[in-house]
Amino acid sequence: MTDRQPTSRKIGRWPKIAAACLIPAAVGALLLPYYQQWKAVEGVRAVGGGIAGDVSGPMSSWLHERLPRKWSFAVVRVSRIHVDGKQFGDQQLADLSAFRDLRMLRMGQTHVSDAGLRHLANLPKLTVLDLSSTTISDEGLQHLNRLSQLRLLSLEDTQVTPAGIRTLQATLPDCRIVHSHD
Repeated sequence: MTDRQPTSRKIGRWPKIAAACLIPAAVGALLLPYYQQWKAVEGVRAVGGGIAGDVSGPMSSWLHERLPRKWSFAVVRVSRIHVDGKQFGDQQLADLSAFRDLRMLRMGQTHVSDAGLRHLANLPKLTVLDLSSTTISDEGLQHLNRLSQLRLLSLEDTQVTPAGIRTLQATLPDCRIVHSHD
């Protein structure tokens, strides 16, 4: 009978051990998107970009009011980003996938390449995209096909051809494409 008592004590420890491991993991998983968004905001700011968004929900409003300005954008639903300049490239564009609610992205005169446009697939709510004065060509347009919410696309002063524009327009019929070939 005394043999069972230590066994039940050992079993009684496992839930505590599991809780000690799972609670920090759950908190980390909950906070990770906020950290990723804050990191992306800092990346945009580092190259002189601008960010705008909305605070939604009572918890976000409460946190936004109490966090230092540097951290406050971690809880904002970012909807608009504007960057320009050669300091912004494919790596910075990859970081923008943290902004799942992004609706407007203006990145004219940046160093974004055709290959970098693949990161835009992670921005399903994008409605306005400015790629003017970049090195984008027809090859990069294939990455825009899945942006079904896109309504305005600026391709002025790019390497995109009229044939590439026609192909993209067929895929995105509700999108107005502004280009140098008008």
